[in-house]
Amino acid sequence: MPVAQHDETTLAAPFSVSGRGLHTNRLARVTVAPAAPGHGIRFEVAGGGGAVALSYENRAPSRLNTALRLPDGGSLRTVEHLCASLSAFGLDNALVRVEGRELPILDGSARGWCAGIARAGIASQA
Repeated sequence: MPVAQHDETTLAAPFSVSGRGLHTNRLARVTVAPAAPGHGIRFEVAGGGGAVALSYENRAPSRLNTALRLPDGGSLRTVEHLCASLSAFGLDNALVRVEGRELPILDGSARGWCAGIARAGIASQA
């Protein structure tokens, strides 16, 4: 049975959020930007952490949060609320630039991430 094809989507504009990580209590700034078709969801960590695609293969061992393994051997923590928000909006392609090693917890839900995506808008990539 053939798989249905759909146009890919990305953000219409970038958006940024800042806040403290739940587990590290360190300040972090995150900018989520549009990306080209086929790019997928990728995280780019400032300060030499490197870039990593959002995939099961790149998961890092972690307790009480979801983390991605970075090329420098470290990890990027607490990505689950942003990832859930990107999925809920059906986004296929985005570049997530992170200053820090843990995403901000914001209010503890996905609300802040969803609000940022809604403000930025969704663009179809035919």
